[in-house]
Amino acid sequence: MHQPINWWRGLVPLALLWAIANLVNTGAVEADLAHRAAAAIAGISADLPGKPTVSVAGRDVTLSDQGFTQQASVRADATFGVRKVIEETAPRPQSTAPLNVSACQSEFAAVLSKDMIRFATGSADLDSASTPVLTQVVAVAKRCTSGAIAVAGHTDSSGDATYNMTLSKMRAQAVVDYLVKNGIDPTRISAVGYGDTRPIAANNTDAGKAQNRRIEFTVE
Repeated sequence: MHQPINWWRGLVPLALLWAIANLVNTGAVEADLAHRAAAAIAGISADLPGKPTVSVAGRDVTLSDQGFTQQASVRADATFGVRKVIEETAPRPQSTAPLNVSACQSEFAAVLSKDMIRFATGSADLDSASTPVLTQVVAVAKRCTSGAIAVAGHTDSSGDATYNMTLSKMRAQAVVDYLVKNGIDPTRISAVGYGDTRPIAANNTDAGKAQNRRIEFTVE
């Protein structure tokens, strides 16, 4: 004879969980976690352009502001009870103030120190992945109201030197064309190619070659 199946027993733990979830004041718990996470990063808030906004959902802490730093994330993550830190960094508003020649040169260098302008292999076609850095370059160029901007293309030493010289000039021109298309005065910007004649790293390693394949900006 088959024993009756007491299916209702499975409902007991579910009912218990439902009762706990409704009896526990999750709002107070989340508020306490938000308070402690905010206190953890209070010591560095003064150093940030914008003070992080702290919000909590369950045990997940979201930090959002315009001056977010990794240090703030680490401190929030170390707060007891935090399961995960979510970073929501709002883009900083770009300045439109004019730059003199020296400041313009520094801004171009700062942009290219974070990322580089890339091309399809053996081609002067801009890689779509370079759109973000090119957008920043355009923003800097629009603020360079004095001086002329020279865009220089460089290659590694692979292949024929004559071809590399031509390719580097074509790549520089592709960048110039992009800037002109996005509002930069064509009379203030020019392209020049140096091929593999001005390496900044050894050409006997892949890493060195990658550094030598580059675009540089000179403002005079």
